[in-house]
Amino acid sequence: MDGLMVNTEMMYFNLFNMVGSKYDFQLSLDEYSKITGTGPDNAAIVIQKYPKFKHIKEEVTAEMVKEYFPKFFNNPGDANKSGLKELYEYLKANNYKIAIASNSFKEIIKQTLNYLGFEMQIELLMTGEDMRPKPNPDILLKIAEILDVPTEECLVLEDSRVGIEAANRANMKVGYI
Repeated sequence: MDGLMVNTEMMYFNLFNMVGSKYDFQLSLDEYSKITGTGPDNAAIVIQKYPKFKHIKEEVTAEMVKEYFPKFFNNPGDANKSGLKELYEYLKANNYKIAIASNSFKEIIKQTLNYLGFEMQIELLMTGEDMRPKPNPDILLKIAEILDVPTEECLVLEDSRVGIEAANRANMKVGYI
């Protein structure tokens, strides 16, 4: 979702650095780009290099993000990636089943969906809170099973290395940006 559907990376970057200022720590944009959309493994690498980041990552809670989101994005739809609504309308018009598999917090995803500026109806939402996060393919395999779609007929839209890896490991087609 983050980076593919909505432009939330800079919001998270600002939040990490806002919290980091309490620890006299600022994450560079280069270091942040190494962990965004990558899941827990690369965050662990950054934590090993910068131990203070562990405290920051723990303090940037779902509740904090929920409060900050409408301050960073003033109006519904401000976070949307270009073409999101048109892609959604195309998929719905062509009877695709739509699910979201994200490593983000479920309550943040729900808030984001309510802030798109249009109604997005999806069949299923699963997160790293439900099962092991991407790059593990389990979340994608479970969605295919629940929606009763053979894996080879699934199309996973992704913008992150871990998501592409998960889709490949699940034997699903991948469209990436």
